[in-house]
Amino acid sequence: MSTKKRRTKKHNATRRAQNFFGHRTRVTTFEADREHSGADQIAYARKHMGTFWKDLRPDVVAAVLKYPQNWAVCVRAVCWTGTGDWWVEEQTVIARDIALQDLEQYDLYINARADVLAEVQHRHVYDCGWMAETYLGRNPADWNTRWPYAEIDQHKILTPERQALWRLVDEDFRKEQRAA
Repeated sequence: MSTKKRRTKKHNATRRAQNFFGHRTRVTTFEADREHSGADQIAYARKHMGTFWKDLRPDVVAAVLKYPQNWAVCVRAVCWTGTGDWWVEEQTVIARDIALQDLEQYDLYINARADVLAEVQHRHVYDCGWMAETYLGRNPADWNTRWPYAEIDQHKILTPERQALWRLVDEDFRKEQRAA
């Protein structure tokens, strides 16, 4: 009886990606988060590693944005009246087999953003953006009601400078939409 050694492929990029995205990966960005040149929006990503979240390097984040996956995308506006509590106005969109860098191309973000901003007074908005999380089976918004508030540092976002920067970005965004 011969014992054949089973040959397995050591490096399978598809399987590696499935393992990476199979567990929760969260990407967040806000419109006022810009590079120093002001041109490119900055995205941040975290990977759920058992009991904690691990921040991902910028090069890994760039790769995550390009890889098509099933995403629950929470488009959200951080609002504050200037006194009292702050809140997040949000809408969750399911994007199946799509790369996050293509959200605007498919009008998913543009339509959800318009719906979210229609629900609030423009003067209360301090920033707007999206948070996306991979999922298997259940949408993260279904089991976590605090999900829209994740990854928000209120002391960093609820500043007059941040609101002024967002208003400039919003004005540019509206001009682009009118031109299209």
